[in-house]
Amino acid sequence: MRRIARLMALAALLSTAPAVLAGAVNGTWQLDPAASENLDEAADALNTRLNEEERSKPQEFERRSSASGGNRYQAQVDAVQRMIREDNRSREWGGPPEVREMLSAETLKIYQERKVVILYDSARKRLLRINPAGRAFSYSGTETTDDELGRSLTYLDDDALVVETSVYDGSNLVERFEAVDGGDRLRMTIRERERSSGPWLEFTREFTRVD
Repeated sequence: MRRIARLMALAALLSTAPAVLAGAVNGTWQLDPAASENLDEAADALNTRLNEEERSKPQEFERRSSASGGNRYQAQVDAVQRMIREDNRSREWGGPPEVREMLSAETLKIYQERKVVILYDSARKRLLRINPAGRAFSYSGTETTDDELGRSLTYLDDDALVVETSVYDGSNLVERFEAVDGGDRLRMTIRERERSSGPWLEFTREFTRVD
């Protein structure tokens, strides 16, 4: 019975161990520009799509209005068109300057053990605690890390390291780091949202291992 109890205790320990093991993403990584998406290009593409969706709304509104009564909805149509013209300006993506620095870094240094250190170029360093429970929150908030950028929840999703940050300006940032091609390359998937109810900007960056 004692042997069984020891085995059960060991199994319970191993079930929580991945969060404290040295990660496959550890190392120094250099950007591969040819295989990476660019923040500004991804933002332009998303703005184009969003604006096309907005421009299609008054046309559909006019079609329905004509079918149900002609000009009596014209004032509403005009109002919708004015709102869309005002909102069709290009949206700004990438968050505050600190976030834009991170999302344009050409070198990453990552060391993951019980906590994780991420160095973006030589400009910005983050020290984050890893939540062994994964993407889970508690009333105490001890699973998150507060720094000058905002509040972050860091956890492992299979072999990937994920950092979700509520940025101080109200935007949201999700970074997913995953070793691919046998550990010789790092894929960084970025999702960024300017406000809690807005659309997500998503793009990927590829890095090659330096050491």
